[in-house]
Amino acid sequence: MNQLLLILLFATLSSIFSQSTGNEPRMVAPNTGNQFSQNIVNEEKRLDEAIRSVYDSMQVHARLISMKIKDLPRNTVIYKGKIKGNDCIEDAVQEDLQNNCLKLEIFDFIGAGSPKPSGAKSKSLVLFFDSDAGDPNPRLSPPRKLNKIKLSIYSNDLVSLDKSFVEVIDEDPLAAGDHNEKITIRAQYDDLPQDSDKERPSEFSFGRFKLSLVDNTKSNPLRNEFKRESMFKQLRYFHEYYTKIYDFNDLKLIKRINQNKQKSVNSLKY
Repeated sequence: MNQLLLILLFATLSSIFSQSTGNEPRMVAPNTGNQFSQNIVNEEKRLDEAIRSVYDSMQVHARLISMKIKDLPRNTVIYKGKIKGNDCIEDAVQEDLQNNCLKLEIFDFIGAGSPKPSGAKSKSLVLFFDSDAGDPNPRLSPPRKLNKIKLSIYSNDLVSLDKSFVEVIDEDPLAAGDHNEKITIRAQYDDLPQDSDKERPSEFSFGRFKLSLVDNTKSNPLRNEFKRESMFKQLRYFHEYYTKIYDFNDLKLIKRINQNKQKSVNSLKY
C-alpha cells in the first residue's frame, strides 16, 4: 500500500475548496496501550453516524427537482436530470417530476485573490434519488430516498504543473453502520492513470479502489482522517449550499407573488 500517495490524496480533498462549517466532528484523544485501536474503531463509528446524518438531511433537496431555479450564487451551475449509471444526464425539461438526480457544480480559480490566478478548480456533488415523483409545488414536495452520491474534485495548477482529479461514490449512503465496501474512490494525478476507472491491486491508491482497503490502524488512521477532514466537511458544505439555493429562490418566488398580488390590488382600485 502506497501510504504517501494516500496521504496526498486525502490532503487534496481536504485543502481544495477547504471550508469549515463549525460542525465538524472532533477526534477523540487516543489512550495509550491496548485501548488505542478500540478508540479508532469507536471514532469511525461516530464519524459514520455524523456522515449518515448529513445524508438523511440531504433527502429534502429533492424539492429542487420541481423548483424553477432562476438565481444562483456566482460560479455555480445546477441541473436536474435522469440517472444513467453513475452519471446524471441533464434533462431538457428541468422541472420534470420524473427527474431523479441533481448535480451542483462550483467553479473557481486557484489563487483567485492574487493578480494572476495560477489555474482552475471545481467540485461537484451529484445526488441520486428514488424515482418516485414529487409534487409540482416545491414546498409540498416530500423528501425522496437518497440512493447514491458522487463527489468530484478537480484541480489544475498551470504554474506548478500539478493536476489532480478525485471522485468518491457512496452507493448506499443511508446504510447503517460500516459500509466502507460501498464507497469507491477514483484518483488521477496529471491525467494518470488514463484508465482511472480500473482497479489496480498492485498499484494501490492509483485509479479506482474501495475505502475498505484504506489503512485505519494505530500508526495510520487514514480512513478516519479521510472521513473527518474530507468527506464530512465537503458533504456539510454541499448540503448548506443546496439549502441556500432553495431558500434564495423560494424567497424570490414569494416576493414575485406578493408583487403580483399588489399589482392586482392596485389595478382594481382603478
